[in-house]
Amino acid sequence: MKTPYRLTYLATIALVLGGHLYFSFTHDVSPLTPLLLLLLLMPFAPYGWAQIAKIGISHQGVVIERIKNEVRETFERVCMDRSIAPHAIDDLFTTTENNEWMTLILARMLMRYGLGRLLREQAGDLHHDDPALANAIRRCYEHRIISEAERESLEKLRRITYYAEWWQGTPPTYEEWDWAIENAKSIIRALLSKQKITR
Repeated sequence: MKTPYRLTYLATIALVLGGHLYFSFTHDVSPLTPLLLLLLLMPFAPYGWAQIAKIGISHQGVVIERIKNEVRETFERVCMDRSIAPHAIDDLFTTTENNEWMTLILARMLMRYGLGRLLREQAGDLHHDDPALANAIRRCYEHRIISEAERESLEKLRRITYYAEWWQGTPPTYEEWDWAIENAKSIIRALLSKQKITR
């Protein structure tokens, strides 16, 4: 939404809300009906539609969908099937540092990318397309690409990020969630540092 329309939209919302509160307190009734609200906001629908086109069952569902799209766009700009330099990892996580959900979804995407790339590079698995992160972690461990400690950290991060992305599985504790936020970048950095440098 362009700035003039945004200001007009916000001013309209403020005016409608102010009138609603005034009449609610002074007359115990509000003139604001669903039909009147629809008529007032109708002119702004084309400008807001792009932001609400992926509306879901819940408000949180809309937020998560938009978060995933933003992370995916950032991720695709950096990773053009090439090795990712350490500073690029830092830059990627900087874009999500104010949003814990986005940070964990980004970590999950990078984990999948890194494990798949390492299996192709170091295990000769040129056709690795198994989307299951648990299998990729296990195979990297079996091929001695990652250590036991790294396997445990990746598996723990996998479980927590699965819940963050899909809201399924066993919910993590607050302690586990904080651990993932604090350690996601260093775990992914260590994983991707095992890549071969490519142009």
